[in-house]
Amino acid sequence: MNKCVCFDFDGTIADSTKIFIDIYNTHLAKKYGGRRIEMHSIETLRKLSMLERIRFLNISAFKIPFFIRAARREASGSMDRFPLFDDMEIILQHLKQKGYTIAIISTNKADNIRRFLTLKSISVVDHVYCDIGLSLFVKNRTIQKFLSKTGIKKEHFVYVGDEVRDIEACRKVGVKIIAVTWGFENPEAILKATPDFIAHAPKDIETGVEALLGKQ
Repeated sequence: MNKCVCFDFDGTIADSTKIFIDIYNTHLAKKYGGRRIEMHSIETLRKLSMLERIRFLNISAFKIPFFIRAARREASGSMDRFPLFDDMEIILQHLKQKGYTIAIISTNKADNIRRFLTLKSISVVDHVYCDIGLSLFVKNRTIQKFLSKTGIKKEHFVYVGDEVRDIEACRKVGVKIIAVTWGFENPEAILKATPDFIAHAPKDIETGVEALLGKQ
């Protein structure tokens, strides 16, 4: 039986928040007409939805596709700076040893993620599958395409992500979601979105996987 644990990348496996803020302030804010992110505004941003963040940063809806392309491009040169969240490598190894298929589905670029995995000497990831296009709200379609391509059944799949939009995407597809609280999203927003399981530390992911998928 092919059971799959699929991870988001930014904010779930990679602690990329500070680096993305630096990329945004240094390379993107002025070019795309956005407001700089100051330290005192980070907590405000964490409490907002994705659309509310875009409005808060004063990024034109017309420029969003160009903004996403530029952000992915700038991230390509910074993958060696992205830290791995503590214990995530151990959790990935444990899940792989237990027989689960390990995947990553992200809005980042597949090449970026593969480079990060190589840099961190992580070799247990079976699939890296990323959004095609320049929208922040297509993850549900990406998950559905991944399931169709691999033949993995919805009831044998669980997604691990750090954002409310991850929860919403999984709801649209009809798959289980473990939401983590160490990413950029405010934990209260995560709780309000009612995921199937909440992980407050990486070690909780294994408990959530077995609760939602059963032992492999």
